[in-house]
Amino acid sequence: LSPLECSPCAAEKFIQCEGLRMIFRALLGKGAARPPKLDSNSTKFVQNSSKKIQRVKRTSDEARAIEEYILGLIASLCFYAAESEARHEAPKRLLAKLSEPDKLPRLFDLLQNSRDSIEYERRQNLHLSELASYARDLRAGGHALRLAATIITFAAVHSPKCRQLITSQHLDFLPHVLSNYADDLLDFGPDEENEDRKEKDHMAREEATRRATFLKNWAAAIAGLSNHAATSLDV
Repeated sequence: LSPLECSPCAAEKFIQCEGLRMIFRALLGKGAARPPKLDSNSTKFVQNSSKKIQRVKRTSDEARAIEEYILGLIASLCFYAAESEARHEAPKRLLAKLSEPDKLPRLFDLLQNSRDSIEYERRQNLHLSELASYARDLRAGGHALRLAATIITFAAVHSPKCRQLITSQHLDFLPHVLSNYADDLLDFGPDEENEDRKEKDHMAREEATRRATFLKNWAAAIAGLSNHAATSLDV
């Protein structure tokens, strides 16, 4: 569990200290600096003719790992903001960020990119066992897909402004993604043979159950919103 997941106080403090601005900049690719590039024969930074330090180009796996980490932090804040005991400021400020013009389109892009990557890998790797297929989908972007779906659905459920844009995207697969995510969280099993981990496993299991409850409720809510939008269009 990350600090934001373990402690509501950490999540509240993160929001109070302008953490939302930093993490949403990173979501847009503006806030996560790459490490400097080193000369292969020394520890000196490589500089180009304009004296600027060159940066190492990230691999696709590195970029995906960073995106998943950022999405995981934002999803954790969504779960925190949805708690009944969360201070009014937390959900208000989080939803205000998600309502900004460039935030939801970026999430839509990440959502679609993850789906495209999963579909490509499925076409390339047929005839796998159920467990191998599950691992393949997660490596291809399945976790990012679930996290982006969580954030988008949170925004649709709690913000009328976001809801209008989200329902116009016809994301009918969101309830299915969230329900599968919730089922996997409920399948979480403790390490019975490791006494030292039992307390941590208990905390993680409680958190997993709490999140699964939110996901099930949000899946039902977004399904209702999608059906309502489709009915309105038919009329």
